[in-house]
Amino acid sequence: MDVGNSMNAERFAFKLIVEKTENWGQDTVTLPENLPRSEAGEKALSEFLQVMQLELEDARLEESQVQEYREPLTEFVSQPLVQETLLGVFDKDCKTISTDTLAQTWTDLNLTALPEGFNWEAVARIYFKQIKAFVHARELVDRLLNSTREDALTLDDIKQDVFLQHLFDEPWHEVMRQIVRMIEPELAAELLDSLIENQVEPSNFTHLFVAAECLAVLPEHTALRGIANQLRDRLQSLTQHPEVDELILTRLRAISTLARVWKMDADTLPWLQSLVESPVAETIRMSAVDEIALSWKERPEILSWLKTLAQSAVAEITRVSAVRSLATHYRQDPEILPLLKTLAQSDRYWLVREAALEELAEGWHDDPQTFSLIAAIAQSDPEADVREAAVEELAKGWSHDKETSALIRTLAESDEDWHVRIAAMQQFAIAWYDNTSTLGWLRNRALSDPDWHVRIAAMQQIATGWFDDPETVAWLRDRIVSQDTWQVRVAALQLAAAWFEDPKTLPILKDIASSDRDRRVREAAVHEFTRTWKDDPELLPILKSRATQDEHWQVRVAALQQLATGWYDDPETLPILKVRAINDASSDVRMTTLRELASGWFDDPETLPILKSRATSDQGWDVRIVALRELATGWKEHSETWTIVKSRAQSDDNWAVRLAGAIELVTHWPENLETLEIVKARACNDADSFVRLSALQQLLKGGWDDAAVFAVLCDRAVNDPFVPLQDGALNPRLTALEAIVQYYGTHPETLPLLRDRAQSDPDEKVRAFAQSVLNTPGKN
Repeated sequence: MDVGNSMNAERFAFKLIVEKTENWGQDTVTLPENLPRSEAGEKALSEFLQVMQLELEDARLEESQVQEYREPLTEFVSQPLVQETLLGVFDKDCKTISTDTLAQTWTDLNLTALPEGFNWEAVARIYFKQIKAFVHARELVDRLLNSTREDALTLDDIKQDVFLQHLFDEPWHEVMRQIVRMIEPELAAELLDSLIENQVEPSNFTHLFVAAECLAVLPEHTALRGIANQLRDRLQSLTQHPEVDELILTRLRAISTLARVWKMDADTLPWLQSLVESPVAETIRMSAVDEIALSWKERPEILSWLKTLAQSAVAEITRVSAVRSLATHYRQDPEILPLLKTLAQSDRYWLVREAALEELAEGWHDDPQTFSLIAAIAQSDPEADVREAAVEELAKGWSHDKETSALIRTLAESDEDWHVRIAAMQQFAIAWYDNTSTLGWLRNRALSDPDWHVRIAAMQQIATGWFDDPETVAWLRDRIVSQDTWQVRVAALQLAAAWFEDPKTLPILKDIASSDRDRRVREAAVHEFTRTWKDDPELLPILKSRATQDEHWQVRVAALQQLATGWYDDPETLPILKVRAINDASSDVRMTTLRELASGWFDDPETLPILKSRATSDQGWDVRIVALRELATGWKEHSETWTIVKSRAQSDDNWAVRLAGAIELVTHWPENLETLEIVKARACNDADSFVRLSALQQLLKGGWDDAAVFAVLCDRAVNDPFVPLQDGALNPRLTALEAIVQYYGTHPETLPLLRDRAQSDPDEKVRAFAQSVLNTPGKN
């Protein structure tokens, strides 16, 4: 339920009840001293009726249906018990509101039945919050306007202690809205200005949205015009972004806020319509269509605009929003149904066809042509996603039709796309679960479909839908040892593990872990039985065997990781890891065991010597890198660690190890005087251009003297020997030049260097970059 601000007079369906009711409320209710009873009564009645209207609308009632509750509500709010309950919230000691009283009174009066889904709890909760916020705001404003009070407040107090201090406290937002309604427009403008200028974080725009919600409750006034324009411009600027990014939800909120708060502004609708056609993110353009249809649906030209957009030759994605808006807001228009039928069958864009058929299924289910049209689409649409959507709509809306069952079954067996076959199979299994032939048919799909994705989906459907069938686990076990693809057998293995109490499942997994022909199935078995049957006495020997004897390194890795985490205290675990770290034929296994030793057995006296030897003499360059990193991270203070890392950075025969050594030196020993010299040497003299380039980047991270770093960058920008066709695509001279522009752009030597490189560098990319910087206004 949206109660972000008070409902405007145009939308308030029960406004007449408030206007015709005088002296509403019971004299027995205690009210705050500074609050006249007439004001409290009018406020309580108005807020309650607005919340009731919103709850009725949330139950999907049309405007005319909401109006039908005017007389019942008039009688309801005239009841003394209801008045006492609602006004009681003004009492400072009131902590809750009795929903039972409200609900029972409605029932006892035998009033018009409330719609399905109507929630008295929601009504009471929101009404309670609104009234408490009003009372709090009323007290603050009284302290602001009454300077004779001992606890008087200034406008600056309100700014700091309410609007700025509680900017991110959602319950306080209603207090802020109530405050600006109670004070003069000039004062309200000053408070809103303080909000607009109070951006706490660059990517947080809460201050703008709170300001907009406050503005929404205020009548138009010249004192507010400047603030309103400024706020509108800020929100509009948020929507001008060409791609979906981390702020997309904020941008969509900006569109919704603009459409709602500035609805009466003559420029808002044209601006939103232009946004639909602008080069911003698709999601933003779609949201603009939605907001136009929602906020201006009563205007006849919007219907025409949406029809035109839905059939447009351009703006493909916004056509989807237009189709859904037409179906949602203009269902009674006689042209909508024929239009949707045409779009669903023949539109060139598959998302439009999909949207149209979904809207037909939901809104025109009983139309005699809807079923046959969707059935035809399910069989013949050229796009698999559309056929899949049609299948889902048929199963959802026509599951009792015999034709539907036969059609969906046929599509599950013969559609050319496996995604559609899965969707049809799943829909059939759910909708016709009680059919005695469904289980057998699913098993057939699991055995005979040509695509393994479908066979797995069929197994999953059987395992979940027929879990209690005694034959299911036995059937899955057969699939584990079948001649099917490894993907199917792994899925069957994982599904069968759910029957962990079945005595025949674990023996099969043990055999598979030890001897299956496919390493991926063996690996899955290792993971599955260590997770489910860890206490089985035969498990540990199998793991040890797989960790040391399996022919494939990935199975050995899986087993070693399970040993290191699940059997840390077993006396054979550490010796196995040590042997694998040194002698395993796979570098991946050696890397894994080194990491496990460094994290789990840091204090073991042999861990450090193993890491040292691997860092200097392992035949795998990737193993040497892992060992270096573990040494630098865990044993930085050890006397030999610095020496080993330095030697690898200077003289390892592999470029990646030299680079890794340099990076570890910069990360862990930037204060060591030798680190700068080593990194400079890599940047200037390394045989590999990528190491030279990366070393230049590391120079910028060490916090060293700017003059020394600048000198190296200048030298490399001119003298690095990179040759494009010979050394690849990443030129250290370009990297050096980019760094100089970014970090030393105002240095007196930078401009002459750029001019020289723009003219003399042999690499076209370097010349182009230098020239582009020189062409920047103020550079040349």
